[in-house]
Amino acid sequence: MTSSASGAQFDFNILFLIALPVVLAVWVYWAYALIVWRGSRAGAPEPEGGPKARGHFGIQVAWIVTTTVIVSACSSSARRLIVPAGPAAVRAEPHLDAHIARRPSVQVIAQQWQFIYRYPTFGGFESRQLMLPLDTTIAFHVTSLT
Repeated sequence: MTSSASGAQFDFNILFLIALPVVLAVWVYWAYALIVWRGSRAGAPEPEGGPKARGHFGIQVAWIVTTTVIVSACSSSARRLIVPAGPAAVRAEPHLDAHIARRPSVQVIAQQWQFIYRYPTFGGFESRQLMLPLDTTIAFHVTSLT
């Protein structure tokens, strides 16, 4: 597993651990609702409305706070999955800026779970990180190993 794949696997595991209790709670509530509120039985009183049907304020607040925390945690983890290195990931190394700018082309070699970037300007220098100058049009030459 590559370093980027291991990071994605770690994020997936965290999201799974966050989602698992929610899924289990929904299943338990579903089973409870099926048992308690199933169709009217012979001789059972009709469900009551009005003040007796009003929800419990503490449970409502707990539900809203819990779901807010879970959604906030998942959305920050999802951003981390989409852009693992953040917005600085597209910046080139300072010592490579001048050389890359001379010839703006990159050969991209795709493999399962990883990419290798080859820079013709450096005589075939290879890296697992894409390094590009800012505000420059780049020609990508993409190949795939099978």
